Amino acid sequence: MLKKIAFVALDGCFGCSFISSGLNDNLKEFISSFEIVSSPFIDSVNFDSCDICIIEGAVNSEESKQKAISLREKSKYVVALGTCACFGGINGLRNLCNTKEDVYQKYFNGKKSYEFKEVSVLLDKVLALENVIKVDYTIPGCPPVEEFIKQSIKTIAEGKSIKLPSHNLCYECTRNHESMLIPKREFLNVSISSIMEADNIDDNKCFLEQEILCMGPATRQGCNSRCVNVNVPCKGCMGPTSNTDEQGLKMINALSSILPAGVLNYFEDLIGTGYRFSLSLSAISKKGKRRDER
Repeated sequence: MLKKIAFVALDGCFGCSFISSGLNDNLKEFISSFEIVSSPFIDSVNFDSCDICIIEGAVNSEESKQKAISLREKSKYVVALGTCACFGGINGLRNLCNTKEDVYQKYFNGKKSYEFKEVSVLLDKVLALENVIKVDYTIPGCPPVEEFIKQSIKTIAEGKSIKLPSHNLCYECTRNHESMLIPKREFLNVSISSIMEADNIDDNKCFLEQEILCMGPATRQGCNSRCVNVNVPCKGCMGPTSNTDEQGLKMINALSSILPAGVLNYFEDLIGTGYRFSLSLSAISKKGKRRDER
């Protein structure tokens, strides 16, 4: 029997939807083997039920929250697709504001009411999908790797469970890690900078060994090191590894083993860097329910 599949976008950039719903040549033929009952490109969720509901985007507004709840009721399996749905994504950095009033003040000149009914009221905090409804499977990445999307949907359609990689990005990184693996008394680096501040970059050597910030130690593997392979350090979009939600704290722990005490005090945006994609799941976002609180 043909499986019913729904693609739905909440609050995000639609990048995951472009890749997953058949616009990419690698997925067109595969997706056509399902009955697609909803697509973000027609902006409709008017279907009675589906076997697999694939949801992109964070929960940023009351409208998206109610949509997520409704989709859960209609769906046998719910899949969080992409970094925003899995961890809150870039949207989650809004949680550094004290309240949504800060957002109203900046973008709506302090107004709390809107002239247009289609503009939904913001939630106090940006939430990951799992903060709102039960999520059966997650496919992280910004955007996720195409082949993993395909294999995951196929596996779920067959009634089997998908399993995410459990190691960090360093486990699959093919760059040379020389000094990092040699025990010694002195620290590996005396400072860490961004890639924009580096004069020369060795495309075969570990970024951290070149004093360039790379989120690899605190980020889940599974992206095929696509950024690192083109000489760009990891920003952390695959989210935290399986043993923690505190991606930023794990990165601080990694840096403290290679840097002298006090160097981290000079980071201008430690939270925004370490939790760039996963702040909504962190304890820092106090109003978002944690996994162990549900």
